[in-house]
Amino acid sequence: FRFSNSCPLVDGVMRTVQWILGLCTLGLALTSLEELPVYNVQFFDVAIPPMHRSTAQPMSSNSKQWLCHFGELPTETSDPVDKPSNLPSVISGDRFVSAFGERCLVLNMGWWVYEFCLGRWLRQYHEENEVVTSNYFLGLGPQAKKMDLIGLRQLRFTDGQATLLTKMGPAGVSPKALTTWEFVPGGSSADADPYYSTRYYDGTSCDLTGKPRETELRIHCTQSLAMNWTFTVVESATCMYLLSFHAVAVCKWPEMMHQLQKVQATAPTAPISCYYEAGDLLGEPPALEGVQQDAVVDMGAITQAFAGQDCFYRNEEWWVYQFCPGKWVRQYHMEDRLIQSEYILGIG
Repeated sequence: FRFSNSCPLVDGVMRTVQWILGLCTLGLALTSLEELPVYNVQFFDVAIPPMHRSTAQPMSSNSKQWLCHFGELPTETSDPVDKPSNLPSVISGDRFVSAFGERCLVLNMGWWVYEFCLGRWLRQYHEENEVVTSNYFLGLGPQAKKMDLIGLRQLRFTDGQATLLTKMGPAGVSPKALTTWEFVPGGSSADADPYYSTRYYDGTSCDLTGKPRETELRIHCTQSLAMNWTFTVVESATCMYLLSFHAVAVCKWPEMMHQLQKVQATAPTAPISCYYEAGDLLGEPPALEGVQQDAVVDMGAITQAFAGQDCFYRNEEWWVYQFCPGKWVRQYHMEDRLIQSEYILGIG
């Protein structure tokens, strides 16, 4: 959008969630994005109510002119979002296996390499010339001793070739890892990040405590494709670890969606209502010929129309917009072939 006096804002793009607007025409001396108020934008093809006309701000979008009324920020007494009664507090691990499959991810941190196999283990190792010289299990999952291609793969250790299963301890002893996950809402503020949590026990014995190593796993929602399927590991206490895994998929899970809606509902937001008027002042609205307003469209027909197409792109100066039918719409900026900024505008 652009104010009529050419105060630059976001030009020609409309997101379906919230806009952060620098309201320089309103005389606000705001110094950072964190200080800007957040507004929900709605568009109407009717005349602006007379009570708002005197204070409305002229704006333009895609060569169309609008009169926009800025609402007030809500008070802290806004009604909270009610929690659906069917949301479980404990979630079966089957949901996570179904969403992420049985695969291993590797994080190279210089000397140490971390291998995370969901449902199986988190291990920390160092290798030289393809020989594992140091190996520590930081926690074992409920499927740690599953005998398949992952569990039976042969690795080279300093004492010879062996499978990881032989490095876990007695073959007949099963790990006591949790088979369920808990959803932790984190709170109602934007900086209290919600996540799914479980724990892996029975890792390699710690020299300092004499106890097996343990890891807490946290899976977070991310709207960045660059962070999708990435993880970090920190030692939160002596031989106690925290693994944070980020995934786009969990953003659509019911517990996560409810919490994100709750945070959005309690955030300081206010409406911007934009009205498109007929007449010489703002021009006639475009005609919608042959369009049934309440028509129901078969999704199969839409899917067929895009068959064979991968993604579509549109360059708008600083931003690039990518539309992948059935997958997502995202907005990003690149410099030297590296993505510097990225936002997911919707997930299919």
